[in-house]
Amino acid sequence: MKSIQNVLNEAETYLSNMLEEDLITISKSAYSQAREKISYKAFIELCNDIKEQFYQEYDYKKYKGFRLLGVDGSIIILPNNEDIRKEFSTTNIRNQYENKNKEIVQARVSLLYDVLNNMVEDAILADSKTHEINITIDEHLKKVKKEDLIVFDRGYPQCQ
Repeated sequence: MKSIQNVLNEAETYLSNMLEEDLITISKSAYSQAREKISYKAFIELCNDIKEQFYQEYDYKKYKGFRLLGVDGSIIILPNNEDIRKEFSTTNIRNQYENKNKEIVQARVSLLYDVLNNMVEDAILADSKTHEINITIDEHLKKVKKEDLIVFDRGYPQCQ
């Protein structure tokens, strides 16, 4: 795997040759600062546009005429810093190696996934105290269409 700076240098060389013009090399710091200004919402819109185009223009896989979707969630550990602690719950765990309690930040991730076409239909990152059934009802089911068949694991029977 190449470092960011190597990729930036290669891109600069490629573009300089293509444009027949000397370009200024972008530093890793400048790249990181510019990247921080990009809104995550742009990636969500781009992803939604690509999914919409895929389902409209391609003959995607179906199970007995249905798009086969799966739903599941999990708990993940996030970096422990002040900004993230403002958004997500903290939990104390016992560190067996140091024999003391440690505070960690956790979030719940939940996916609505097209299992036959290997495509995420919806992804939610929520506070770890948010139940996956509530995420499914409040978020995932808004993305479901009449021609969809959803597979749940055993914890979801009360989700109607």
